Amino acid sequence: MDNVIQLKNINKNYEDFSLDSISLNIPKGYITGIIGENGAGKTTLLKIIMQLINSDSGEIYINEKIINPRNYKLFNFIYIIYDSINLNEKLTIEQYGKVYGRLYCNWDNNYYYKLINDFKLPKNKQINTFSKGMKVKVNFALALATKPKILLLDEATSGLDPLIRDDILNLLLEFVQDETNTVLISSHIISDLDKIADKLIFLHKGKVFLDEMTYNIDKQYAIAYCDINELNTYLPYCLAYKEYKFEFKLLIDKKENLLVDFPDMKVEKAYFEDIIKIIGKGIVL
Repeated sequence: MDNVIQLKNINKNYEDFSLDSISLNIPKGYITGIIGENGAGKTTLLKIIMQLINSDSGEIYINEKIINPRNYKLFNFIYIIYDSINLNEKLTIEQYGKVYGRLYCNWDNNYYYKLINDFKLPKNKQINTFSKGMKVKVNFALALATKPKILLLDEATSGLDPLIRDDILNLLLEFVQDETNTVLISSHIISDLDKIADKLIFLHKGKVFLDEMTYNIDKQYAIAYCDINELNTYLPYCLAYKEYKFEFKLLIDKKENLLVDFPDMKVEKAYFEDIIKIIGKGIVL
């Protein structure tokens, strides 16, 4: 599996927050989801990748080339969409197409208008007359028509109604059908990542607590329950656990080993939401 982005020991310190020795591999041709609470470091990490802010230490590689001022052309193939809608709302869709055609060397005007037509957006109305959902669709049409190889999304689907979010998620799945295209999406909407993510990264208080392909989560992770007398027996198979009033909820990360040693143990599928809650609010081993 080729990695399109590699982060090696990235550190960034603020007065009230730190990114702590972040090392990650983002695989080419897949959708990688980053999830975490507000203030976990998701936006900071994306801005460091885009060199909008500098890390205090560490290295970033794109297509195995280290990022530095001499190879800024690497960013011709990367596009980032934020949660805020940064559009000049006095322009029309048609005017935006002309502007982007001059700015981006890989601009695909035909694909831009295909997306605009698919989204059923009016071409000659000022964008300030559009709803938020329509503006988000314009953002995505502009982004994808620049023909990026790497698409970064920073909470770009937040605040949208479920139908529009579903349209956007399908567009991302279509984007990575070309296996040279890659998506790195930061989101707090766990259900969205459940639908589309091939890999899940959980950031918590500036540290990576989970970094797994989703097929490995299905294979090796599970939820189990026990009482206080059984807890120590099952801890060797756990990544984390959370105490409730009458039981302990266990996040198993060695499911196969557990079921070999305890074949009668009842386990449940570990959904992303389970993983996040137990790691975020429980005890990590």
